[in-house]
Amino acid sequence: MIKTRNYAVALTLVAVSAAGGALAYTLPDIIVGGQTAGVAWSAGPTETFSATVAEKPPLLREDKLASMREKIAAKKNIFAAVTENEPEETIEPEEETPQEATEEDKGEIRCASYQASTVAWTSAGVKIEEVEGARLVYREGAATMVGSTSVPTRNTLAQLPLKSAPTSSGNCIATDVIGISKSGALMRNNEVLAYSSAGAGTLVGYALDGFPIYGGAHTGAVDICGGATVGGQYRYFVGSGQETVINCYSGTPISL
Repeated sequence: MIKTRNYAVALTLVAVSAAGGALAYTLPDIIVGGQTAGVAWSAGPTETFSATVAEKPPLLREDKLASMREKIAAKKNIFAAVTENEPEETIEPEEETPQEATEEDKGEIRCASYQASTVAWTSAGVKIEEVEGARLVYREGAATMVGSTSVPTRNTLAQLPLKSAPTSSGNCIATDVIGISKSGALMRNNEVLAYSSAGAGTLVGYALDGFPIYGGAHTGAVDICGGATVGGQYRYFVGSGQETVINCYSGTPISL
């Protein structure tokens, strides 16, 4: 709809045109399609009128992206304001339970770099003793005088850790030597018969991670490495039905 004032001007243009004159006039506020648009009118002796609607310039892509970023930023600020005062959810840690081995789990777990041991070792004169928080494996050397007393020196061969509980995850077996027997010999993982015949409850040696190894199968469940805790002390068991003395280390082994 054309406003009344503009309509009057249009009639004036028609009158001037009819009189043979020429007139050009611009109506900036004619309403087209419900919106205000600039309209250029021209009139001449031919009594022909034309109208041109000025289109709004399109919104540039950069302007659209900027507008979208502003909206996203506003939403983030609102979300932050809402969640800022909310108490944080506290997740209680789950209590760890011993990992029991199934029939599929049983078996030696070797490291990718597994190889046969080449360490030179003889059992002659080897002794094992707990000294200052460690299990010391040594041989006695030449005696030395301490004051007026002759004291034998110790040539340390290995120092095994003293622990009562296993770590949360096992460690793979790097070589065929997995421990030291009570007699001072190296224990190889395939020598099951040599130690399982000792009978249940008999200490046969110590694994390289420091845990003791007992002959005979455990009457209860054992974990994936072949051990269990008895009387507050973790230990391995060598049953006659096993293929290896241990399947993996429940602690961190030393290197010989």
